[in-house]
Amino acid sequence: MFVGGDANYRTSTNAAFGDRVETEIPAYALVDLRAGIQRKDGVWRVQLWGRNVFDRYYLLNVSHVTDTAARTTGMPATYGITVSARFN
Repeated sequence: MFVGGDANYRTSTNAAFGDRVETEIPAYALVDLRAGIQRKDGVWRVQLWGRNVFDRYYLLNVSHVTDTAARTTGMPATYGITVSARFN
């Protein structure tokens, strides 16, 4: 059996030169978790995982052209299961 997790924090920044309000990217923190089981010799493995488990809304980039601001957002909470096997 195994468990694990990751935490990632990004400070606030600005996507353009200067301190323009339109291109601000706020700070955010993301948490990923995983847990699973595997056979002792590693032949098979089953893992449950979650990314951005607290469903944090965050911006990756902001573009400002004339009077339009386009914001690229990050992925919402995502969950899954991974099953893997090794064949010799």
